[in-house]
Amino acid sequence: MDDKNEYVRLCEAAEISQGQARRFVVEGHEIAVARVGEELFAIGDVCSHGQFLLSEGEVDADDCTLECPKHGSLFNLRTGEPETLPATVAVAVYPLKSEDGALLVGIPKDDVNREDVNRDDVNSNSDDATERDNDRANS
Repeated sequence: MDDKNEYVRLCEAAEISQGQARRFVVEGHEIAVARVGEELFAIGDVCSHGQFLLSEGEVDADDCTLECPKHGSLFNLRTGEPETLPATVAVAVYPLKSEDGALLVGIPKDDVNREDVNRDDVNSNSDDATERDNDRANS
């Protein structure tokens, strides 16, 4: 049992394609989920350097990294650590588990606002991301 995290259903594990990253927003956490072989990984979806969505970048299965689409920093999918510049700060890593084919992500219990988490709390499109994209376009 995990006393620190509340697990929230994201999707069916089979929905995450090999070599692809998919974006989710859960309780305010922007998360990129990627598949490398049979393994699934969840890291923070926002690049710590340029505030771009990592889920829009390329997954490198050989190195188990996710590349920021803007400046090319590579983030280790196991640790969240940047492996190349310009990023120097790690992104969060989230625990995953599978139950009856469903993929669940662990969110710190302190960040979960209510006991029952609705499917509406998990989004692949985020208004926050749209606002951030608009801010980038205007700067």
